[in-house]
Amino acid sequence: MPTQPVPQKQSPDDALRAANTKFYAAFESLDLAEMEAVWSHDDGVTCVHPGWDLLLGWDEVRERWARLFGHAKRVRIALSGVWVRVEGDIGWVSCTQHVTTAFADGMATRHSSDRGEHKMVFIR
Repeated sequence: MPTQPVPQKQSPDDALRAANTKFYAAFESLDLAEMEAVWSHDDGVTCVHPGWDLLLGWDEVRERWARLFGHAKRVRIALSGVWVRVEGDIGWVSCTQHVTTAFADGMATRHSSDRGEHKMVFIR
């Protein structure tokens, strides 16, 4: 009888890097459902897009992504200087974005663990 490979558990840093990768894939896809999947949906999330006002709570954050995605034709993002830090069930990713559209660069993102999966709670 063939044996099934045992899935290896990701380290906290690797799990956070994977969550960050999912966020940028959602951003580039311009797919609101994909973006919704990477964010926590509570009143504690915040978002500040470069040059715009602070958004508080999932409803405001979701609405802004919907507006951005509704106006964008294409987004391509390359990251550099990626820095990851995990403390308990909270993790931070800071990086520089190199964006090939009209969006500004230089964002920081914060993720928190939601049922074992990191979700976005902050972006600057």
